[in-house]
Order: sequence, then structure tokens, then C-alpha cells
Amino acid sequence: MKRRKLLGLVVLFFPLGAAAQAPFTLEQILSAPFPESLTTAKKVNRVAWTFNQDGKRNVWVAEGPSFRARRLTSYVEYDGQEISDLSFSEDGNALVYTRGEGKNPEGQSPNPTSDPAAVEQNVWSVAWSGGEPRKVDAGHSPKISPRGMLAYIREGQIWIAPLDGSAKPNQLAVRGQSDSEEWSPDGSRLAFVSERGDHSFIGVYNVAAKTVSFIAPTVDSDEDPVWSLDSKRIAFVQFPAKPRDTPQGEFIAPDRPHPWAIWVGDIATSDAREIWHSSASPQGSFPDMADETGGGAINWAADNHLVIASEEDGWRPHRSRDARCVKGWVAPASSEFGRVLPGFLFKGYLRCSLQLPVTAKVKRIKAMGEVPG
Repeated sequence: MKRRKLLGLVVLFFPLGAAAQAPFTLEQILSAPFPESLTTAKKVNRVAWTFNQDGKRNVWVAEGPSFRARRLTSYVEYDGQEISDLSFSEDGNALVYTRGEGKNPEGQSPNPTSDPAAVEQNVWSVAWSGGEPRKVDAGHSPKISPRGMLAYIREGQIWIAPLDGSAKPNQLAVRGQSDSEEWSPDGSRLAFVSERGDHSFIGVYNVAAKTVSFIAPTVDSDEDPVWSLDSKRIAFVQFPAKPRDTPQGEFIAPDRPHPWAIWVGDIATSDAREIWHSSASPQGSFPDMADETGGGAINWAADNHLVIASEEDGWRPHRSRDARCVKGWVAPASSEFGRVLPGFLFKGYLRCSLQLPVTAKVKRIKAMGEVPG
């Protein structure tokens, strides 16, 4: 009897609730404002983000302590062009971003409005104070060095130019395709991935000497370079070489484990050594979500600590060879953890002190949000 009464109440009240809702249109749903790509300046109290309002995408900024928002760019046409890769200069007085998307396999750029003038993916720079954005060049993935140099990717190659536009861009001519460029914290070098088809290297460009070196190149695939805070070492991911003609890609390759390892290379010698490797089980596969959510699988932090993502136990613990790391909780927002996903908490993160040769200094984080001294 009670079940019949409860069911009757559900049937009775649901239509009334639905009828009380204000009508809305598909256009209203599609035009809902959407902010994303929040980024912060390193040395000043400034933030920036992209904002999609009625399909018109712009860069917005705010400055503390009031954080009153203002629109920095003036793209007023509904042209479907994305804004991405937003970041500040070292002093916070300029921002760079990519406008437009990459080409499809047929070499065509997205052009939803069928603009006869055509569209392309470009790198732009704009002053914090406002004014017209300046087109740097065709390309994407701009990265600003602490010394005011801008690196970006154009047609699979790295180009470098002064942020202020005082000189023309120069190509970093390296065999194969180059991507994943990362400036050293002191701005003296640029690390990147040199893709060679079935393998890849970690390259390092010396800005002053204008030379390129490679960190312990092998037939394996080295990816995701991350600088130590003192600019003396690079941690990177290594995937073991696969037999030739191994099927690749989603929906093509059969389900199989994707083991990986963490290596640390010395900039002075170009030598490197493995500090940790995953198991060969499916759970030991590379944690793609770590990259997709913006945090990365490897993060250098203060006091010579390296934080590594893994999913060996179904969560995302951190491990390191010879470091005897202990699972716990970590609050990445703490300055002690450097650039590890500010504002989020994750179960199973470890903090390990690394040196070459590898030694360990382990501290367990005892509770969520608590960082022991």
C-alpha cells in the first residue's frame, strides 16, 4: 500500500513540476556563456581566461585585489574560431594565445562560416593594458621564456621569435617533426620532442650557443620533457620500442598494456638514467588522463622533489625507483609541490626526493590537504 501511494505522488507531482518550468529555446541553450583555460601570472596578481559568449570567443582578464573582469580582445563575429594555449609573459604584462584550430588530414583548416578569405591557425600576442592583438605567425602552442623569447610550433617545426616583435621568427631546423617545447626555468634552453616516426628523442636547444643536443637517444620513444627548477636536469617519459608494423591508434590497435618509465637526464653531459618503471600489466599503462587534465604525468617541485602520476592500483599514486615512496594524500596547491594542478586534491600521490644517483627522502602526507614539514 505504501509503495502504491509513493508511486502516485511521483506521478502526480512530476507533471506539475515540469509545467512550472519557464520555457526555453535551443538557441538559449547553445548560447550559454562558457569560460575556460584559466591561467595565472607568476609574479603579479593577475588572471586570464577565454570566454565563449554567444559563440564569440575572447580573452578576458582580471587583477587583484578586486578581480573585476574585463574583455581584452574584441572578436565580435561568430566565426567558430577557437582560442587556446593562453599564457602570460614572465612579468605579466603580455599574453599569448592560439586562435583557430589545426588542419584536418586533408590539409583543410576549420572554416564553419565558409569565409572566402580562408582561415588559418595563428599565434597572437596582446598587451595586458589592451590594444589590438599582434599576429606573431602561423602556428600554435606558444611558450614564453623568462627572457622574453617566444617558441611555437608551425608545420611540425619549432620557431623562435622575440615576444616584442623586434626581430623575425627563426626556424629551429631539426630532422623529423618537433613538438612539446618547454623553456628551462632560467630561459637559457628549450627542451622539445623530436619525432622520428617509430621513435623519438628529447632535444635541447641552447639559446646562446645556438646548438641542439639530444638526451641519451635510443630506439625507444621519449616524450613529455619536464625541467627541474634549477634548469640542470630534465625528467621525461620513455615508452619501449615496438616491433615494426605494430598497429597503432584508437579502434585499430588491439587492447594491450602500455608500460612506461621515468628517466632523468643531465643537461651538462646529455646522459640519463631510469629512476622508475611501471609494471607490464594493464593497470601499469601510461595514465593518459594525467596529460588530458592538464597536470602532466611528471612534475618537478621544490626541494628537488619529483611527483609522478601512475594508476598501478586503480587510483593515481606516485612512485620512484629506489625511493620507497609511501602512498598518501597530497595538496598540490601547496608551494612545496610547484606546478602540480593548483587547487585540486588527489588520492594516492607521493612526494619523493630525487638525486643522481638516486637517493630517497620520504615523508608521508597523513591527511587530505595536510603537508608535513
